[in-house]
Amino acid sequence: FREKLGLQIGQRLNIPYPSTFIGSPPPFQRGYPVCFIHISGLVVSEVWEPAVLEVLKASPYLYVVLLHSTEGDRASIKQMVQGINNPRLSALVGNWVHGVFGSYDDGILLVLCDGEGIVRAIELYPKLKVSPSHEEEVEYWRPKLHQVVKKVLGKFFPKRGTP
Repeated sequence: FREKLGLQIGQRLNIPYPSTFIGSPPPFQRGYPVCFIHISGLVVSEVWEPAVLEVLKASPYLYVVLLHSTEGDRASIKQMVQGINNPRLSALVGNWVHGVFGSYDDGILLVLCDGEGIVRAIELYPKLKVSPSHEEEVEYWRPKLHQVVKKVLGKFFPKRGTP
């Protein structure tokens, strides 16, 4: 199924439907790069906001699409998108997401596509600690996910003023 979607470096990514967008769909495959972040596990702003803001900060032309597989978490995702409140941020919810991206313990965290929709980077989830304490998980996951996203973006969007 991953091959059918073009989920490999150098291939054009195809988004299957049915899917539900939260926010405005990005101009995907129309000249603007898009970073797809797969939200699995903790669906709370405290965990994901630093990573999302890192993407939005990387380039004024880069769009972010949060991917999630469960309609049941739709309200939480909508709240996250509205809370960050950026026109370059949206979310896509579809049953196909889990089958293609897996989950936080064995799946894909991020897919970066260029303006033509060609996959330029695929990053797997780092090993994440699961804890009975919500606060402990948030404290562990937030910096770990943020660092992975920052590392991938640094390869494609170097900071201004650095060689």
